[in-house]
Amino acid sequence: MLDEPFSAVDQVTRRKLLRQLIELRRSLAIPIVLVTHDLEEASLLADRMTVLHHGRTLQSAPPDEMLTRPASALVARLTDQPNLFVGKVLQHLPASDTTILEWLGQPLLATHQPQFAPGDAVCWVVPEAGVVLVREHQVERENTFLAEVSERLAWRGHATVTALVAGRRDAALSFAIGASVAQRRGIVPGSRVPLQVQKAAVRLLPPDPATVAQVAAQGHPRP
Repeated sequence: MLDEPFSAVDQVTRRKLLRQLIELRRSLAIPIVLVTHDLEEASLLADRMTVLHHGRTLQSAPPDEMLTRPASALVARLTDQPNLFVGKVLQHLPASDTTILEWLGQPLLATHQPQFAPGDAVCWVVPEAGVVLVREHQVERENTFLAEVSERLAWRGHATVTALVAGRRDAALSFAIGASVAQRRGIVPGSRVPLQVQKAAVRLLPPDPATVAQVAAQGHPRP
């Protein structure tokens, strides 16, 4: 039983201990329960993750599934998934494995998810890996939006970028790229970038009142 074992150590020691624990769990044929608030630790170490909220299990799944297919908007928020939005189902096209949403007055294509009826308000989520920086000449591709970079954070060769679609804080797409790519493409706050939301990565979720209220509160354009 490991209860936040790395919470009181520096980053260098933490990385060393993480490597040692990864090797240890490979050699020990015993269950290990790790309690942590750190998603990186859970993703690196766990075979399965369980999200608890007010003493209730919300979802239990392998890390990759948890972070790409959250069971609810609340799970997405608790696992700190930044690309969580509100939209409306427009129509289903089963023959092309497509569900079309309305988002910011524009169509957004997702894989066919018929459990939601046309006209339904929904939350939708896409992982950072499902938002792709494309070239300027590719702006006519499906699910491609022009966005203005509001933040670029670089660390250890990687950059996490946040860009606002239509200048709206409730439409802030977050994605990750190499820091050298960000530098070469001139991705700095204030620059405009074309971003494609990958159709296969879009997951629809039942509307969550807290998420809808949070998005509505952020919904006015940036001054």
